[in-house]
This record gives sequence, structure tokens and C-alpha cells, in this order.
Amino acid sequence: MLTLDGVVAGYGAGDVLQGVDLECPVGSITCVVGPNGAGKSTVLRVVSGLLRPRAGTVTLSGRPIGGLPADEILRLGVTQVPQFNAIFPR
Repeated sequence: MLTLDGVVAGYGAGDVLQGVDLECPVGSITCVVGPNGAGKSTVLRVVSGLLRPRAGTVTLSGRPIGGLPADEILRLGVTQVPQFNAIFPR
């Protein structure tokens, strides 16, 4: 369903992701784990369209989505929910 192939992305002149490959099959649960600064949030930003990959491909159900605007990716059903205590105060 969701595939990253050779994704390179980062901020400014620095590449945080350097050739990331990831496959999340339909019906699977995928967890991205790593220490602070490993690129977990950057992967999610690329998938949700908040950050454009410099290289590589991101596909959703066979459709290329890497580089699409975030609102288009959202309409395809991909979103990101940040972990903040203030989102649901009660």
C-alpha cells in the first residue's frame, strides 16, 4: 500500500534521509522506531506531503505521491497526528 524507495530528504542543504526504503503492505501495522534525530518525523513529513523528497519515490497503492501538496495527499487518506497534550485537553 505505502512504499518509499530510495527517498532522500532533509532541511536546507542537509539530508536527514539518505536512501530510505520502506514497505507497508495493506493490512499491516508498521512502526518507525529510532533515537532522537534519526529521521522518524522527517519520514512522516515526506509521506504526508509536508516535506518534498529530493530523490526517490513515495507511492500509495501504486500511485506516486512524493511531492504532491499535503492537501492532495490528505484527500487520499494519509494524515499525520502530532503528539501534543493540548490537542484534546479533556
